[in-house]
Amino acid sequence: MSGLLLLVGLGTSLARPWSGRSAVYLVLAALSLVWIGCWTFYAAIAYTGPRPVGEGGQGLWVATVLPGLALSALGLLVGAVGALTSRRWSPLALWAGVSMMLLGTTLQPGIGVATLVSSGMLVAAGAGRRRAL
Repeated sequence: MSGLLLLVGLGTSLARPWSGRSAVYLVLAALSLVWIGCWTFYAAIAYTGPRPVGEGGQGLWVATVLPGLALSALGLLVGAVGALTSRRWSPLALWAGVSMMLLGTTLQPGIGVATLVSSGMLVAAGAGRRRAL
């Protein structure tokens, strides 16, 4: 899925410039996070191997994946504000969002395959936009 999103992002970058390009990149970034969240939750629930007594898949997912995923989602929102606005502080918001996504990846390295794609899409959403001085 991450490879497919990268190909769609590449196709978007090669297309003629248009005003909705940043929104397309942000949707692709969000899809990447939703994808990894759903699949890791499914894997935690569907796992049938041995577990500690009283440990369920939901609790395991909440304890291990959710903190990194939540921080990455918050970073996407902060970065989207930076990518879609043209204020003096917009680049700061964009890079703060990317930094939050990378920090979320360090909390749970297993989601890196999706968060790094999302970070790249977020940077692409902010690239080439006119900024106010």
